[in-house]
Amino acid sequence: MAFEASDEAIIITTINGPEIHNQTILDVNPAFEQYTGYKQSEIVGKSPDFFICATLRDTYTAYRHRLWRHKKVTMNIGFITKTGETRYSKISSHLFRVNNQYLCITTSQNNADSRKTENFQAELLRKEHNLREKLEIVEQERCKFLRALVHELKTPLTPMIAMTEMLVYESTGISKEYAETLSKGAGFLLSRINDLYDLSRSEVNMLTIKKEWVSINELVAETKSLEEDNSKLKGIQLRVQPAPTYLKCFIDRERIKQVIINLVNNAIKHNPPGCSVDIITKAAGDNLFITVKDNGVGISAEDQAKLFQPHQIKKSGGLGLGLSLSARIVELHGGSIIVRSKPNQGSKFTICLPACKTQPPFRA
Repeated sequence: MAFEASDEAIIITTINGPEIHNQTILDVNPAFEQYTGYKQSEIVGKSPDFFICATLRDTYTAYRHRLWRHKKVTMNIGFITKTGETRYSKISSHLFRVNNQYLCITTSQNNADSRKTENFQAELLRKEHNLREKLEIVEQERCKFLRALVHELKTPLTPMIAMTEMLVYESTGISKEYAETLSKGAGFLLSRINDLYDLSRSEVNMLTIKKEWVSINELVAETKSLEEDNSKLKGIQLRVQPAPTYLKCFIDRERIKQVIINLVNNAIKHNPPGCSVDIITKAAGDNLFITVKDNGVGISAEDQAKLFQPHQIKKSGGLGLGLSLSARIVELHGGSIIVRSKPNQGSKFTICLPACKTQPPFRA
């Protein structure tokens, strides 16, 4: 008999209405007994609600009402086995009228395969949990190492920077030029060390921002003044196209300035003399857009896919810390960085930030 031999769990009930107390178990097959652990003699004559997962009772009630109306329905349901284990299965129910009585035949699709799937999923979850624990330990150790490394590097560098600044102040002629070169090199190294430290903090959600209302055009003008010597030395024209209206944005001033400087530095560093770099600000709705645009060598689609990945060795020799950190800083502001570029057609990096005002938030 198909009922007895079926691999699918089958339960037959009588139904006198859409409510669950109007449903009584008439018979179950061996596959159902194996699936739930209940013997036929233990559950015949009972309502099926006793083995329906409590959190799904409302769902099952709605299912019963649909069955009463449509005579055929399918759903996913949780069963409580005799041992107290919750098992989930996809069931199909068919309602028939026989001699003035409604009978419902419910099947659980491929019970044997369901058990295999459950066991397989449980094993995958166990392996994922173990792997996640190992990765968390490795990540914690890596972050500890990075913090210790940053400390060890900054300790001797701080007095070196102070001494080179003193040499710049007191030297003349060629000695002054040498001292200025040393000072710039030490400052660059300190900047990279700080980027490494900030990136390690961002990766464990420890990077913080302190927001305030900032005039965007003033911030961009300040950035331009900081980068002008660098651009002139490279033979690149640095220009600003400020928004025609007064713009204020609720941001961390130093962090966003750090992002703009990084984008401008990259544009100057990766393009040949004779190119131009523009910093453009504008507002649209409540959003602010700061674009760093150049007309230089451009970036291939393949390289664009890896731009914001940390610890990627670049063709220029960089470690890729700046862009990864910049993206994280902008994300902490609820924004994003959009890249548009084609080889030999220049690049455009746009910082998108929310919470922008075209007037000051208050007047003094």
